Amino acid sequence: MRPKIYIFAILISIFLTNVINAQILYHQTFPISNKGFWVNQQNILQKDTSNVNWTLDISACKLEDKNDYIKTVSTSGGRLEANDCNGIAIWRTPWFDITDFNALKATVITSETGSSNSNTQKYIKVYYKTSPHDIHPLSEYYQVSGNWKKATITGNLPQSESIQLQIEMCNYYAGDKVILNEVILENGDIDEPEPQQPLANNSILINEILYNPFSGGVEFVELINNGEHPVDLSQLYLVKIKSTQQEKDPIAISPTRKLLHEGDIIALTPDVEILELQYPNACPSNFFKPEKFPQLNNAGAYLAILDANRDTIDKVSYTPSSHNPLISDSKGISLERNLSNNKPAWFSCTEENGWATPGCPNSNIPDSDREIHWKVSPEVFSPNSDGYNDMVQLNYELPQPGYVATIKVFNKNGSEITTLSNNQLLGTQGTISWNGSNKRGGTVESGIYIFLIELYNNTGQRKQFKKTCVLTRRTS
Repeated sequence: MRPKIYIFAILISIFLTNVINAQILYHQTFPISNKGFWVNQQNILQKDTSNVNWTLDISACKLEDKNDYIKTVSTSGGRLEANDCNGIAIWRTPWFDITDFNALKATVITSETGSSNSNTQKYIKVYYKTSPHDIHPLSEYYQVSGNWKKATITGNLPQSESIQLQIEMCNYYAGDKVILNEVILENGDIDEPEPQQPLANNSILINEILYNPFSGGVEFVELINNGEHPVDLSQLYLVKIKSTQQEKDPIAISPTRKLLHEGDIIALTPDVEILELQYPNACPSNFFKPEKFPQLNNAGAYLAILDANRDTIDKVSYTPSSHNPLISDSKGISLERNLSNNKPAWFSCTEENGWATPGCPNSNIPDSDREIHWKVSPEVFSPNSDGYNDMVQLNYELPQPGYVATIKVFNKNGSEITTLSNNQLLGTQGTISWNGSNKRGGTVESGIYIFLIELYNNTGQRKQFKKTCVLTRRTS
């Protein structure tokens, strides 16, 4: 019987070792709804943080209007959402004793909705603390901002007696949501290699190109993981092709292992700092500088992504004629790829979106089922600098990029007050605002005002819309 006892003991030992190696210290999926802070329909701040093993600090927020909130919701099985919190909310895990852990990693799954792409007023940042007054970014890529859609932030935690995760959630926009989906602390190391899935054609796509930057600016090539598995960027190569002549040395994208998860975006550029200065509303957390970067031809070229075997995963071409023909000078304007398989292959990024969206989802996403739609919000506004409804917004949705808009404001007598846009290239959705001033910058009187919206595109299609709003000069 003794050999059987020994074998059983060995099996138990192996089982316990595997359990320890895969031990999850903390896993938060926010399964209980309506935990946090919110303003009810009577404009009264409500709070419920009972029966949860986390804390939420909103002392740096301003929850003022009904439907402002930072709380858990049942969407997608449970998540923590921040909607128009006007400041920074700080979410914290409990403190954990980690003296028995040799390697601990943190994984934070985030997402967002909406069209606002500010880096300073819409973001998530992840930190860890080893003592109450000692705080560190989780990793080099510890933050996401603007229109990141969905991103996973990971990092290895140091050996310490105790640890706490601290996550900053910032959102100043009523129509947008900043979302914390899942938080995991587990034994292990994020640098342990995972098997690389074989790459299918078009699993990695070239999503945006800037080949002719502003003076003093830099070029970029943006990639998106269009597949179903994470991809190791150290196994990919970028190559420029002149006509049919491929350059001899494809450029390795990353010298070390770096994962691009499903749906994630990365903008390759020779200088991340200049690119951020060039496009302040972009998503710099998704910028990456390869050891080398090909000089892109202004006259046009082919670009390709190759896998580790030098097989082509994606290949595109661009020329100056790829831009919208209504644009006379394309310097500093990126080309965003049309992934719908319809023509044209590229759309010019719009002025409203800063002329380029490196690291962010494209501003031009066609939807043939979408109708042209303009909405005024709020319908009554009061530009008195009290921080409440000081501007009126024209929110639009268009089925295709490429529309040009001229928008003028008239009073009820038909007199022209100002022009909000003059032959402005629009994306598929966005916002145009009016602060209640006339063309000379002066104030206008209270009353009803009419927006005359004229749209046309390069196919000759023209449309006209009228919308109204009410301006009041109420005092607080």
